[in-house]
Amino acid sequence: MAAAKGESQGASSFVTPRLVAIVILVVAVGAFVIQNTNSERLNWLWLSFSAPLWLMLAIVGAAGFVVGYLVGRPGKAARRSS
Repeated sequence: MAAAKGESQGASSFVTPRLVAIVILVVAVGAFVIQNTNSERLNWLWLSFSAPLWLMLAIVGAAGFVVGYLVGRPGKAARRSS
């Protein structure tokens, strides 16, 4: 009985609140992108072009992911000290 309890506890420790939040966020953003499929005109600085809104949202989302990753990772000094 103790082994079965330990196994189920180990499996549930994989599902963290952070993972649940990430999955919910990805599903919500995916639904938002899928619902916005019409083409829109985008003016940015001196550029002006028309593209599907889902593509613009996906590009902005990917850029946000990259910025979040770069900001969230430790610097060289923090990696050397550990």
